Amino acid sequence: MDSATLNISYALELCMAIPAFMMALAPVNRSLSIGKKEAYGLAAAYLALLIGAGAIVCRRLYLPTVVFLVPGSFLLFLPYAQAVDLSLPKKVFCFANAMMLCSFSNMYATVIMAAWEAHNPAKVHLPQTGFLALVIAAVLCLLFYKTLVEKLPALLYHDELDDLWRWLVLIPVALAALMWWMIPRDPALVLLGRTGGIMLVVTALIPIAAWVLYHIAWNVMSRVWEEAKLRQEVAILRAEEKRLAELRTYMDEGRALRHDFRHHLLAMRGMLESNKIDDLSEYIEQLTSREAESQRPRLCKNMAVDSLAAYYDAIAREKRVVIGWLLDLPEQLPVAEVDYCSVLGNLVENAILATAELEESKRWVEVVSQEVTDHALGINVRNTFAGEVEFDRDGLPKAHKRSHGVGLPSVVATVQRYNGGLDVQTQDGEFFAGAIMYHD
Repeated sequence: MDSATLNISYALELCMAIPAFMMALAPVNRSLSIGKKEAYGLAAAYLALLIGAGAIVCRRLYLPTVVFLVPGSFLLFLPYAQAVDLSLPKKVFCFANAMMLCSFSNMYATVIMAAWEAHNPAKVHLPQTGFLALVIAAVLCLLFYKTLVEKLPALLYHDELDDLWRWLVLIPVALAALMWWMIPRDPALVLLGRTGGIMLVVTALIPIAAWVLYHIAWNVMSRVWEEAKLRQEVAILRAEEKRLAELRTYMDEGRALRHDFRHHLLAMRGMLESNKIDDLSEYIEQLTSREAESQRPRLCKNMAVDSLAAYYDAIAREKRVVIGWLLDLPEQLPVAEVDYCSVLGNLVENAILATAELEESKRWVEVVSQEVTDHALGINVRNTFAGEVEFDRDGLPKAHKRSHGVGLPSVVATVQRYNGGLDVQTQDGEFFAGAIMYHD
């Protein structure tokens, strides 16, 4: 192999770091601590330096590229870890997954080109092998594109999986090490018997198995999210059912009161004719107080919101939480009732659960909702809370306990459908959550 071909071979083989780093960045674009353009610009400069320096070092010392790529991978991980705002197991998972896929590309290309590599005396693969490895990596990028860009990020950003990542990270790390180990050091061995054919079939199952595993995890979590949404809808229906039961009781009592009203009139007329004014006054007071006790004041003109507010008002009383309501809303909401009730229910439920951890004298929640403009509906919930709140990259509190309902991520998803947003703040032991939903 002449000098020019040798240089090309080293450069092509080291260029595997490019698809590897791109596949490592794809799932974490939302978690970059610096701008996306800045991150990719720094990555390009870093990769160019790594490939250029690696080619020179390996060429002059006549070393196999694996000697440079292994420590080079660790050097790549350092700026990657600094630029990504995720827990260490999640960073390692994404990085090791990319290393595994590119190691597979290198190994698979070597097996395919074994007949030619067997006659290659150099310590670097032929240019054709390096180019084929890059083509295989490109095919894997296409195969895993949706997984890396959509499905894996959804798993990374779901709090319910946080405790599992320390174990999940072992899968790509083990597979990456296996791929490095399986790269044939002597391609002639691949040509023995059926070794080459077996390796081509068996090793091809590894990235396929990884792809299937990620999609199974995605499908499982999708079902968990759907069940969480269903639980929230059930809570809303229960609130409405409770409100209807209260109305039915009130109507039954009103019907009985109207039935007995003639007798009450006769009794009051008798007291009046007997000049028993004090008895008459007490009798009227008993009748009016009984009627007042048989109905609760409406918290909102809209029936669905009123039912939901009554439901959480009862929960607050059970937990001895003082809760104040100001729901200045029309009878017909300008947004879908189920979406509004989902946002309100999640915010109020979180507030009640948070303040209930305090001593009774400090438990309070304040709920205000009204149309802030002709085209915007606002919901503000303020409450006291205990401890410290740690926020994630999206400005939402991190859940250190199993979440109730579908939580704040569901609120964000709902308000974003209305081009709105959620603002969360804490100050002096008070937690504030403000949501806005725009409408026509």
